[in-house]
Amino acid sequence: PWRRAPAWGAIAAKDLLLTLRIGAMRRSAALPVAFGVASLLAWQLPGEPALRHFTAFALALLAAAALAEWMVVLAGSDPFAALRVLPVGVMTVWGARAVWGLVGALGLVAAQAVAARELSPHALQLFLGWSGAATVAIAALGLNYGVTLFPRADVARRMLGLTLGLAIAASIMIPLSGWIVLLTAVLHSARRLPRWARLEEA
Repeated sequence: PWRRAPAWGAIAAKDLLLTLRIGAMRRSAALPVAFGVASLLAWQLPGEPALRHFTAFALALLAAAALAEWMVVLAGSDPFAALRVLPVGVMTVWGARAVWGLVGALGLVAAQAVAARELSPHALQLFLGWSGAATVAIAALGLNYGVTLFPRADVARRMLGLTLGLAIAASIMIPLSGWIVLLTAVLHSARRLPRWARLEEA
């Protein structure tokens, strides 16, 4: 299969196979799906429309955070020594996992487009834009940490949690500042990707 398919496709297929077979990875992949479904069901809540909008968006962000954690799990799923002897570079490894992050983001946005029927066209565009951009950014952050801290998936998971916690705290103190923290973290972690070839097993 490796010779008949692109390298990134072989890695992505391997990730899917491991996720379906290994319980811990399967549970990690099921969590963003669960939060995503909860976000869709939030549009059926009784009460004020503003409460439904906030709840749906908050649950969508939790789905994005769970998706990012799955990105960390995928990036850390390979034995270090085995990955090192394969003819792949950092962008192949990163791109194979980025495909799953993009699929998750597009799936969430498409489902929200159907569920959020009460929003006006302009409000729906705004909601989908923010939800999609946030999901992509958070998933990219998890993937960047997973790849650049490989094979220490535990450290990558802690870094992801700390960064997202800091972004939430910043948003509470100064509205919208959390997005600046998030984007800064994504860019900073992306700058470390070229060092992947020099990583060593701890």
